[in-house]
Amino acid sequence: MRLIVRTLLEHGADPAVVDEKGRTPLIEAVRGKHSEVATVLLATGKNNHLEAKDKDGLTALSPAARLGYLDLVRLLIAAEAEVDTKRSPAKPEWTPFLRAAWTGNLPLLRVLVEAGAQYECPVKLWEWEHRASPVSGERPC
Repeated sequence: MRLIVRTLLEHGADPAVVDEKGRTPLIEAVRGKHSEVATVLLATGKNNHLEAKDKDGLTALSPAARLGYLDLVRLLIAAEAEVDTKRSPAKPEWTPFLRAAWTGNLPLLRVLVEAGAQYECPVKLWEWEHRASPVSGERPC
């Protein structure tokens, strides 16, 4: 797939194009865990799509953190992705760190904190009263 994407880019495909959900090729590559495709897209040097948000207000780093894709999180951070990007005004607390905390993925949390992510829990405790991580069974913070 990497070769196909590279060929499309060489023939003028726009790496920042968005679909009906507002997702860029980079966001879709991350959601599909296609590290090689994400690497090719980031290598274009046109990283204006790195901080692009879909219609839900998510950048590529958000699904990478939520899905626990450590290699993609590292790749996006190396490309200078904003680690504390907020989802939207309606749900500003859902940073990539909180998404990773929800999964209980400690190595991923460490990478985000080392990259400068804020790690205090801004969510009101009552919002988490009956919610626990589906992975660890614990509250995220």
